[in-house]
Amino acid sequence: MIARSPMTTPRPASALLIGLIIALLSGCVTAPQHECRIQAANAGKVDLATHYHNAPQSLAFGPLPRGVLAEATLYRIGVNSDRIHPCEYLKIHKELYLRRGDHANLQLKETREFYAQDGTMIASHTEDLSDQLRAGGSYTATTLLPIPRSAPAGNYLIVSKLAFHRPGERRSVPLARAEVTFTILPRGSNTSPERSDVR
Repeated sequence: MIARSPMTTPRPASALLIGLIIALLSGCVTAPQHECRIQAANAGKVDLATHYHNAPQSLAFGPLPRGVLAEATLYRIGVNSDRIHPCEYLKIHKELYLRRGDHANLQLKETREFYAQDGTMIASHTEDLSDQLRAGGSYTATTLLPIPRSAPAGNYLIVSKLAFHRPGERRSVPLARAEVTFTILPRGSNTSPERSDVR
């Protein structure tokens, strides 16, 4: 003989508690806090600098025009996901085809500017890439951008500018400009963008 227990319908409060426990076990509720803890623990340890690397040469151009010291024939940026949550890392991918005279003593600098949806500049960061871009050719790079926990939801614009100047001269010569947009989702939203963990 098999003993059967009578079926009971859970009360609304019990059903809510059970749902919360299942959500906790599945990680849905704790994920943002967990990612924020990871980002805080990695602060100061994650390399946020730009590192250009030589890429396979798929393009070929003739010599530079007379009197031109450098030229960025191709310069574009993209992101690993156009939607991201606070406490995640946005990966900015860059492609560059640089032509420059071998004899030219140039200082190359890249500036990234971040703008809010209303056009307000949030931040600007300039890096000296002279040691990385000593010769012409194809280059790629990936730069990490941590999205702070306090970042407001909304649309954002990244503008990247490449320029050079010769030592002793104050004026910079613009080489190229590229831009990309992305959206920071509200904390706790159920939308799951492509993962951007740092590994």
